[in-house]
Amino acid sequence: MASKLDPAFKVVEAGDSIQFKADGAAAWELNPPANAGVIGAASGVYVAPSLIPEPLTATVSAKDAGGRLIGDALLQLRPPDLKIVPASIELDACQAQHFTVEPNAYSSAVTWTLEPTSAGTLTNGVYTAPAHVWSRQEALVVASLGNLRTSAAVILSSQAFSRRLLVSYWVLAIVVLGTSLLCLWPKMGAGKGPSPSLLVAPPLVTIKSETTQQFHSLISGATNLAPAAVTWTASLGTISSNGLYRAPDTGVPASALITAASVQNPQLSARASVNISTGAQFSLQPDSIELAPGQSVQFNPRLTNGEGKAVTNLEAAGIRWSMNPQDAGTLRGDGYYAAPESIGPSRRVTVTARSETDPQLAASAVVSLSGPLPGGSGSLLVQLGLILTFGAIGSLIHAISSFVVFVGNRQFAPSWVLWYMFKPFQGAGLALAIYLVVGVGLLNMESTGGLMGASALAVMVGLFSEQASRKLSEVADTLFGSRVDKRGDKLDGTGQAAANAPHISSVTPGMIQNSPNLAPTLTIAGAQFVSGCVIQLNGADRAPASTTPTELKLNLKAEDVAKPGSLLIVVVNPNKQASNEAKVTIT
Repeated sequence: MASKLDPAFKVVEAGDSIQFKADGAAAWELNPPANAGVIGAASGVYVAPSLIPEPLTATVSAKDAGGRLIGDALLQLRPPDLKIVPASIELDACQAQHFTVEPNAYSSAVTWTLEPTSAGTLTNGVYTAPAHVWSRQEALVVASLGNLRTSAAVILSSQAFSRRLLVSYWVLAIVVLGTSLLCLWPKMGAGKGPSPSLLVAPPLVTIKSETTQQFHSLISGATNLAPAAVTWTASLGTISSNGLYRAPDTGVPASALITAASVQNPQLSARASVNISTGAQFSLQPDSIELAPGQSVQFNPRLTNGEGKAVTNLEAAGIRWSMNPQDAGTLRGDGYYAAPESIGPSRRVTVTARSETDPQLAASAVVSLSGPLPGGSGSLLVQLGLILTFGAIGSLIHAISSFVVFVGNRQFAPSWVLWYMFKPFQGAGLALAIYLVVGVGLLNMESTGGLMGASALAVMVGLFSEQASRKLSEVADTLFGSRVDKRGDKLDGTGQAAANAPHISSVTPGMIQNSPNLAPTLTIAGAQFVSGCVIQLNGADRAPASTTPTELKLNLKAEDVAKPGSLLIVVVNPNKQASNEAKVTIT
């Protein structure tokens, strides 16, 4: 039978108001009277409760003046959807967010819980992130009222921790690299001999007037004696262009000064002395020699008297030996010289024999003591240490500059922390590789200033490590060549290696709140992304906004995030090789 009440059935929500009507109605009742709202006993106006935590059925009855039932109407009380605002948010360590519920009438009645409980604190809807977030994680803020339950997603970002970690790491790296540089820098010249200098041999000789003496010029470097092209001059007598000196007929003892000036560098010169006697002659053999640590030589004096006869009894002639400097080895009374067992920088020693009875009878020989070979084990370790240090410093500057830029434009991703931490090691390794391959193998490092040139090259490698990697690849292609293996078990049908398929490691952000006015940009991190690749978004091809081998940018459209759901992402390279599937949730 049809109800005599109008309306006969109604679905109501919290706070709704309904005017019931019935012919002859004098009194109105609501059953059950509790939790179902109120109705005016005489007016028939029904008002729903302000809170409806669970579905409820109620009956409105109308009676006439005699108390007889006229009819009933059925009410279906429906709880409104419970929502948390905001539905999702990303927070750093120690940050807080006040969550609210809709409808607002439920605010004082809902129960708040946090899942998991270790993911921070939640008090009356105010969530506070933990003091330390070691890695990116997700928590749920849950609001419950009776049978109603809803949640909001909290993405805990590790950016703050990652930044502190990187800054601490870089401070430590700067201290270590600075200490290494301070320790190695003073040793840069270790193992290098003195700058090349010119010497004349013999440095002192005694000859008769109108006789000749052959002089020769030598370049004294770090490790060897070599002939030098010079211009000869004599203060007394004559000397030829090849160093043959002729003493004049002075009639009395005299002295002459022989000067040799370098042809290539006139500022570089050396001198020797000649004692011109009226009869005797005195010289040493050899007049010049190069010795290594621990080696020795016997100097043989050649003394002739005025009649041209050799004097064999040198003790009778009062011949005494000396050397300068005195701490550069040992010299016996018979002219036997022994070099020291250990030689620091290369040095020069002058051995002199002089007659005590006739001071004009004197002769000298020069000894060149060879220091450590440039590039010896100690020097090489210092050199390699400096190259590694400068390479690491260059890459550290690159990493810090990149970090500052990405933090400044709010695009810093904690997933790149390992890249920032590994960068100095990459720079050091590449600096060493470039030095060994290019600096030592293909270039003459003397043309760039020796070790300083190598250090400058190392810094450039650290600063431009990607370009350095490409240069090494070019060198490898030039030295070894390359070919494509056509075997079917190694390649796919396009001729591309199967190992080169793209791979997605992460997509940021992984969760987006739906909004018709929101069009965020997705960052797809991975490997083997090739220029010309496409991004399949739910099966539809999209062109990336930017492409690098390890990262793609995709600008979403407003309709992509207009409603809740999922975005399925696949990267396809030009050779049709597809990556794994990644998902972004639209809440």
